[in-house]
Amino acid sequence: MKMSHFFVGTILASIFICCRAQTDLTLVPGSSGEDVVDACIQKLSAISLFSNDYGFLKRIALVESNFGSNSTIINANPTGGIWQITTTISQAISNNTILQAILKQTEIVLGSDIIDFVDGDFRIPLKSAFAARLYIEYVQLTEFAQSIDLPGTVVEQASWWSQYYTSNGQSNYFETTVTNYENSNRCTVSKMDLYFLLDGSGSIGSSNFQQSLDFVNQLASEFNISSEQVRTGLTIYSSSNYPISQFDQHQSNSAFSDAVTNTNYPRGGTNTGDGIEFVRTTMFNTSTGMRPLADGAPRILLVLTDGKSGDNVTEPSATIKADGVTVFGVGVGSGFVENEIREIASDPDSDYAFGLSQFDQLVTILKDRVSVQACRIPALIPDDTEVPISIDSSNAHYSEVQMPTNGSIELSYTVTTVATAIAYVSSSTTNPSSAVFDFFFVLQFGVTVVTINSGETATSAVELVSNTYASSSASTSSRKKRAADNIVKSYPVYVAVKAAAGDQSLEATVKATGSNTRSKGGTASGIHKFSWVTALILALLAWILSVDI
Repeated sequence: MKMSHFFVGTILASIFICCRAQTDLTLVPGSSGEDVVDACIQKLSAISLFSNDYGFLKRIALVESNFGSNSTIINANPTGGIWQITTTISQAISNNTILQAILKQTEIVLGSDIIDFVDGDFRIPLKSAFAARLYIEYVQLTEFAQSIDLPGTVVEQASWWSQYYTSNGQSNYFETTVTNYENSNRCTVSKMDLYFLLDGSGSIGSSNFQQSLDFVNQLASEFNISSEQVRTGLTIYSSSNYPISQFDQHQSNSAFSDAVTNTNYPRGGTNTGDGIEFVRTTMFNTSTGMRPLADGAPRILLVLTDGKSGDNVTEPSATIKADGVTVFGVGVGSGFVENEIREIASDPDSDYAFGLSQFDQLVTILKDRVSVQACRIPALIPDDTEVPISIDSSNAHYSEVQMPTNGSIELSYTVTTVATAIAYVSSSTTNPSSAVFDFFFVLQFGVTVVTINSGETATSAVELVSNTYASSSASTSSRKKRAADNIVKSYPVYVAVKAAAGDQSLEATVKATGSNTRSKGGTASGIHKFSWVTALILALLAWILSVDI
C-alpha cells in the first residue's frame, strides 16, 4: 500500500476507534493493577482528614500482592483484596471510636458500601485501600498518639510494615521490592517550568538553609534542565526577596546547580505572602522565561518555610493557583503552621501539602515524592491553540481543558510518529487511566478528532467532591468554595494519553476548541458528530483507498 493510502486510512481508523464506556475499576471486585491502585489512592486524596502518606499506601499494595496481580497471594486470602486486609486489621478499624468520626465524614465521598467492614470482604479495591489507610491512622493513634510523623522513607516504612501490618513479613523484603520497582519504573518529565521559593529568614539557621539548597540541587538533578525541557528558577525570601535564577537564566543542570550552590543566606523576617506574590508577578512571566500555555509546559512552584508567615498568604496563594500554577507547600521543623501550608498548597492537600520535622527529610523523603507527583500534573491546554506533546514509550501525558457547562470541546490530535497511544478522558479524576475514565479513544499516526459534549462527563462527581471539600475544613473552605463557584460556568476535563510499550516516542500536537452552541445533555457518544459534508468527504476518501493510484 502506498504511503498516501496508509495516511488516509490511518485518519479514518483513528476517528472511529473510540469507546463511550464509563469505567471505574476501583469499585469492581477483583480488579488489579497499578492503574487501579493509583486510582484508589487518588480517590482517597479527596478525604481532607488524611495527611500525606509519602507513597506508603502504594508501596504496601506492591509488597502485599504486587498490586493484586500475585494470584498465589490473592488465592490464599481472596477477601483481603489488593492490600490483603486481615481479620486483625478489620476488627481494629471497626472497633475504634475515634475512627468512627472519619467513617461518617467519608461516607458521602466513598459511599456506604466502601465504609462497611462488617462482612470482612475487601475484594473491592477502593474498600481494601480505605481499610489499609484507616489502619495506618489507627496505629498512629494507638501506638504513638500521633506524636511522631507517618513513616516517610522506604526504610522507615519497611520497619513499620513488618512490625504492625504483616504477621510474617521481613523489612528487608519490603525495602528490596520497593527499591527495585521504583528504580525501574521512574516516570520522565518531557517539559515543565519549576520554580523554588525558599525561606531564608533568621529562624532557619545557616546549616538548615544549606540543607534547603542541597534539596533544590538534588531534586533539580532528577530532570533534564534545558530551554526545551525543564526550566527552573530560585528566589530566596525573608523580609525582602532575593531572586537567584529566573526561567531563562540558567538552562542546564550544571549552570543551575552552580547558581544554587553560590546562594547567600540573607536572614531576616518571614514574609511568605510577599514572596509568593513576587514570584507570581516577576518570575511566572514570559518576560523572565516562563513559557506560554501554547508550549504545553506545566507550571509548578515549590514553597518551603520553617515558620508562621509575618504577612497574609491567603490572597497571593489563591491568585497564583488561579493563574494555573500548581503549588507545593512545605513546612519544616516545629514552627510552621499546618493550616498555612494547606492554604499555600494546591488541592488535594494529601498530594501537595507536606509537613516535615527535620530538614534532612527534604532529601530523604520529599525529593522522591515531588519528582513522582510532578509527572502527574496536567498541562493547561488553551482554547483554539495547537500544543506540542512528546511521550516516551509506556509513559503518559496529562492535560486539562475547561468544559463549558452548556457547550462542547473538540479535541484534535495530530500524531507525527508511527506510534500508538490510548487517550482516557474524565472530569472526575485529574489522572484518568485504564482504571477510571468516562471514555477513551485510540491515537495513531495521522489525525484524530473527538467532540466531547458537556453532558457526557461526570460533572456531578466534580461538584460533589468540591462541595464536600468546602464543608470539611474551615482552613480551606474559601479556596474550595471558589473552585465550586467556578463550576457554574465551566469545569475541568482531564485527558491522559498513555503511549504504548515498545513503540518509539509519540510526537503530536493537541488542539482544544470550545463552543457554547451545544445544549447541555448531549448524546451518549463521545465520537465526533459528522455532518453530511463530512460523510461525503469520508465516502470520497474510501473511494480513493479502493483505487490503485
